[in-house]
Amino acid sequence: MALVPNAFGIWNIVYVWSRPHRHLPIGFHGALLPLILATMGAFGAACGGFLTVGTHGVTWFQAISVPYFLIVPWFLAGVVVYYLVWKYLVGFLNRELGIE
Repeated sequence: MALVPNAFGIWNIVYVWSRPHRHLPIGFHGALLPLILATMGAFGAACGGFLTVGTHGVTWFQAISVPYFLIVPWFLAGVVVYYLVWKYLVGFLNRELGIE
């Protein structure tokens, strides 16, 4: 349960550290985080035997099959939510704390 808040904090540190080197808007920077978290989560679940990746979808616990055409829109919606949260909420908090 503490993975996402810790990932937000570490990702914000990476954003603040990389700001002088390259100028990537904070919303786009935040939208990259679900790509990293989903990849790490899927890899960990597949290595642990909880997730099986097939040609038409994924199967969780050898019982629940989810086709890719359902995964893709939900994942893209998550990327949009992360973009908006990082653009408005994290950006606001960074400005209020004076770290941006």
